[in-house]
Amino acid sequence: MKISELKLNPPKEELTNFLLNLEYDIPLNDGFYNELVLFKKNKRKRIIHEPIESLKKVQRELLAILYQAIEKNKILNRENSSIDMNKINPGFIRGVTAYRPSCSVIRNAHFHKNKELIIKLDINNFFGSVSEKQVNDVWRNIWSHTPKQLENGNQMNYSADEIHRLTVNSNKLATLNDSLPQGAPTSGYIANCVLDEFDKRVLFFCCKRNLSYSRYSDDITISGSKRTSKEIAEIISFVANQLKKYDFELHQRKIRVLKKHNRQIVTGIVVNEKLSVPRKLKKALRQEVYFLFKFAENHVKRHHSNVQKYLNRLSGKINWVIQVEKENREFLSYRSSLKNLNSNLQNKNFSLYDACRITLENPELFVID
Repeated sequence: MKISELKLNPPKEELTNFLLNLEYDIPLNDGFYNELVLFKKNKRKRIIHEPIESLKKVQRELLAILYQAIEKNKILNRENSSIDMNKINPGFIRGVTAYRPSCSVIRNAHFHKNKELIIKLDINNFFGSVSEKQVNDVWRNIWSHTPKQLENGNQMNYSADEIHRLTVNSNKLATLNDSLPQGAPTSGYIANCVLDEFDKRVLFFCCKRNLSYSRYSDDITISGSKRTSKEIAEIISFVANQLKKYDFELHQRKIRVLKKHNRQIVTGIVVNEKLSVPRKLKKALRQEVYFLFKFAENHVKRHHSNVQKYLNRLSGKINWVIQVEKENREFLSYRSSLKNLNSNLQNKNFSLYDACRITLENPELFVID
């Protein structure tokens, strides 16, 4: 299959056969990604490169190969890791909590709950710092340890030439302009693979000092008991020096040292004593619920063109609060109210105003006055 054909349709053949026979008649940066511009809170631009649907399908299949090889077969750095993970007390193991199955920002925050000291660090230009060579090394490691499935059910290793072709084409399909595109489904997991040895080194360093370590994408968090200013500086310096070995660097302006008397927020969650959502966010959601039920369409149309999209977005935010604070009766009631509201809208064809009014009349549902 020629790469230009991928613009029209995803491959029908099995992934490895597609990779082994793929021909490049046009470059992959020619119309295979849509560029989106998002703005951060500081109003700086963030460029997202979203792959077209046919390429995204192939990248998802590549991601499945990575999951199988690393999460199940445990082949990453099997032979060349310099850190003996058996020497680390399992009770201290934290590691990577992003782009992995069953991991989330909540799990990441949980590791740093109720600590006297939290050090927050940020990796500068995370995806853009991963080079094509580093991605190539990941794929070569994967395909060198992934067996070929034969028709009779047996397995055999790929030949050196096949490993080369699989590696080169996997690499090309997962990179854009010699780095990882932010927006491709493979990028986060590949970046984790590139930093696997870094994570092990920092984890080993922290465990010897009775510190907890986690990394959620580009957010590094280290926590523990009180430390002197000198000890804190040594911890930050160690992380910075380890990152340099892999051609990454810390974002100096985003270094934060939080003591117990500070509000400690890790990946968007307050962790001082228990996990909780910041008050500012809950206050804003409380206000949204109030305006929704008081002004109905007039409120929604001020900010959104589509009622259902607005309700879905609001429900998602409320569910997020409940995920963090599972017994928050106020937001559990908001969720029930929105569920009842949606039911009235969809099943009884009420207007939003009538659906809001009927929902408020239900004595079992609590909506802020």
